[in-house]
Amino acid sequence: RHGQSLGNVDEAEYRRTPDWKVELTPKGHQQARDAGRALDALLSADGARRRVFVYSSPYKRCKQTLQGLLEGARLSYSELLGHREEPRIREQDFGNFQDPDKMREAKQQRERFGRFFYRFPNGESGADVYDRVSTWLETLYRDMEFGLIDRDTTVVLVTHGLISRVFLMRWYHWSVDVFEQIFNPSNAALLVMTRDTYNGGTYYRLSTDAMIQLRLPQALQEEFGRSRLPLSPRPSFVRPRRDRGESPFDVPPPHPRPAAEEQSAEGQHAWWHTLRDRFRDAAAKCISAGKNSANACKDRLSTRSYAPDSIGKLPIGDIK
Repeated sequence: RHGQSLGNVDEAEYRRTPDWKVELTPKGHQQARDAGRALDALLSADGARRRVFVYSSPYKRCKQTLQGLLEGARLSYSELLGHREEPRIREQDFGNFQDPDKMREAKQQRERFGRFFYRFPNGESGADVYDRVSTWLETLYRDMEFGLIDRDTTVVLVTHGLISRVFLMRWYHWSVDVFEQIFNPSNAALLVMTRDTYNGGTYYRLSTDAMIQLRLPQALQEEFGRSRLPLSPRPSFVRPRRDRGESPFDVPPPHPRPAAEEQSAEGQHAWWHTLRDRFRDAAAKCISAGKNSANACKDRLSTRSYAPDSIGKLPIGDIK
């Protein structure tokens, strides 16, 4: 989570400053640097520095937190694999310029209605945030599967309190009832998910400190803390990476090209011509059968049978 902001200290800040422009306090800058030092210790714990890829909210307080985080972590150029500003992990929209009195009233209504489903006037509900974070997670999975983030890269999210809770809810498949029992972590707190193995699969385990930060009830902490025990092949609170292998990086394409074709330009050219011919054949069958509906052609032209690495590299001129 970002460090202490001017809005955390004085809610009247939101009356005169757009939420996305609210800055950190001096204490917030120091918290960000301290979080960076804590990250440095985590990365160095096993004696080998790991590479880092960062996703961050576009809000100014998160940008400033990221700056302090990198300063405190002392990451070298080779260790910082990359950074992407991601609008989908921005703060929950509470409206535009916010009146503190009206916001206090709205938050009281939220407690009565339910924190997940209550929608702020001109803003979002927790369920709305859940939906957009879910779409971003699909992007994260693709980044992992297609090599932007390799197996030993540490992924860092610099975001907001509610986004942290919704992200964990989505990742671990927590229920709405569980969400209603957790709260924002402290400013600049690190919520750590550690990769581990269980029953032949690869999983991410939420640290005990993170559960304490979220103020999970003791009964839930004990339940989540037992995740190492073989109570079931796939506990609901531990999310597997993939069904078909230990990790998405170990799963081969469903239809890999023959090695001989990969080794020559002529082989690659033949591969694309084969793909083009299959599309043409499918289109011809659609026309000859008189199935002109979009759904019929879509079913026949499905690309699911092709290797994932072929998507985005097709010779568009040929396929036309």
